[in-house]
Amino acid sequence: MRSPPESGPGAPSILPAGSRREDTIVLAATAALAILGLLILLGAGLPKILFAFALIAGAVLAFFRPEVGLYALLLNALVGLTHVAALPRIGPLSVPIAFELVLVLSIGYRAIFLRHRLFLASPQHLLFGLLTLWMFLSLLANGGVGPQNVEAIRSLYLVRVLIFFLLTNVVTTGAATKRLVVVLTASNAGLLVTSLLVRAGYFGAERLTFSEKILRTSGIVHNPNTLAFDLITLVILCAAAFLYVRHPLLKVLLALIAGFDLLAILTTLSRSGFVALCVVTVYLLWKLKRNWKAIAFVAALGILAVLLLPGGLQFRFDLVKGIKDIDRVEFARVALNTALSNPFFGVGWGNYIDAFPAYNNTSLPEPAPAHNMYLDLAAQIGFPALALYLLAFFLTWRRLAAMEADLKRLGGQRSFLYQFGWAVQACFVNLAVFGLSGDVEFEYSVFAVLGLGMLLYREHRLRISGGGDFGEMRRRSPSRHAEGRTDVQSAPGRDAISS
Repeated sequence: MRSPPESGPGAPSILPAGSRREDTIVLAATAALAILGLLILLGAGLPKILFAFALIAGAVLAFFRPEVGLYALLLNALVGLTHVAALPRIGPLSVPIAFELVLVLSIGYRAIFLRHRLFLASPQHLLFGLLTLWMFLSLLANGGVGPQNVEAIRSLYLVRVLIFFLLTNVVTTGAATKRLVVVLTASNAGLLVTSLLVRAGYFGAERLTFSEKILRTSGIVHNPNTLAFDLITLVILCAAAFLYVRHPLLKVLLALIAGFDLLAILTTLSRSGFVALCVVTVYLLWKLKRNWKAIAFVAALGILAVLLLPGGLQFRFDLVKGIKDIDRVEFARVALNTALSNPFFGVGWGNYIDAFPAYNNTSLPEPAPAHNMYLDLAAQIGFPALALYLLAFFLTWRRLAAMEADLKRLGGQRSFLYQFGWAVQACFVNLAVFGLSGDVEFEYSVFAVLGLGMLLYREHRLRISGGGDFGEMRRRSPSRHAEGRTDVQSAPGRDAISS
């Protein structure tokens, strides 16, 4: 069979060729719900009747089209609009949490009345279920659950891990997985735009002076390190999309987004971000090219930059009048002392700052977070909880590696599953490295990428065992290098999943 053309209607694209109408409906509805979300965000200045209409219309749309509601939630979570303006509340709930509950009700309705299957029994789901239980047991072992603990669990954990459970139960087809990638790419562009507007002073409580605009962000994530982490995650997915698509215009667009991502990452002057970016780049060069000269060059560049970076960091700290010398080693010593003193249950989620003075074996004058996701988890909820967390990612990594081996054996290196499989693994590398100096374990982007990895592997398993797609691919391909094209639901050629 002929290979697909480089451009035009036969070229591989992010969206599957056989579901254009469904794609248009879902993505247009997502855009409409995002606009409604903006109206809700600005609800304080809107007439009450208009605010109520936007709220009800959005809830109805999310209930009957949960995929649309999920994508709108992801856009809000990753772009971070709620960080730059105060959202109106519905009683005790913020609007995003209320919409998460609407999606839970929608999934429950479909499971009970429409007999839709729930996807809750995977090892990863069970591990996060156990982690949640352990979190509450930790609090009980430390004297009970107080208001600050409830708020910390709800805002910093439950609403985020719920995104993972929703994603793996709402996105149930290969076409929907591709639409998810489109939404993540839109989130990438939205995060860049919002970050720029924050720096220009249009959002956030703080108005930045001109000298600070290039060096520090505020409002959207309130932390340049978190911004750098999210952008590295998203630029990896953008790079995978760039290598996957064939259409020249799409490649140009994705290259521009990736270029602005890199610029934004560097201008945060985040040490953790720069080190993670270098490690991820080295990993991808080894993974995709095995180019040792390029790997050595990037490694040398990273070492040189680390040696030269402290002067620029001091300039940044002087500008923002913040801490002049952040000693992550001292923070880690306190967190390690806390964890070793409470190895089984920690001090309880949300209690770390209050417990800090009791375990402060350094000269630090004030309590501070651990700035290390491994020690943060161990100190707050114990080493068993850390093991549960890491095991969820390790199992997903192993499954993606097995999927990659299958696809290589079947000549599917150009497939959608293969390209985004290695991208998810690279995002895990970013998490592992960035976590050494940042409390990023429960970021929304972490759960979105973990969910994407599970969806890719689930689709792979369905293709092998359910529809005979890969078996048919092997029978119809005369050699490992044979190529063919088909719709996303049947995959008889090398580009079976990339159509």
